[in-house]
Amino acid sequence: MGKKTITTQIPLKGVARKEYRGRNEIITTILSTIKDSGNDGATRSHVMYKSFLSHTQLKEYLSFLTESGNVDEIHEQAKNGNEKLVYKITDNGSRLLHIIQEVECLVVGVT
Repeated sequence: MGKKTITTQIPLKGVARKEYRGRNEIITTILSTIKDSGNDGATRSHVMYKSFLSHTQLKEYLSFLTESGNVDEIHEQAKNGNEKLVYKITDNGSRLLHIIQEVECLVVGVT
């Protein structure tokens, strides 16, 4: 007879389980991050780190959001003289964010 191996998973305190995020949740996170950055706008790196996305994923979402008129891509002059790219939320993007948040509140109230 062979030995029977028993494995037990111990939940780690303070470690979040990775869960699938839908497209709407990712878009909400990106729009919120850009909106929270204020008038200065948000750099691609800032949005990428706050949204927990890879560079490739972020490029795809930012492309979609700029093409749909929810985010503006603005070339600005950095303090060191170089050009930097920042993203700012448009009025349309703010409306979309508000609508998504309202729907989430309604859905949470139902479940």
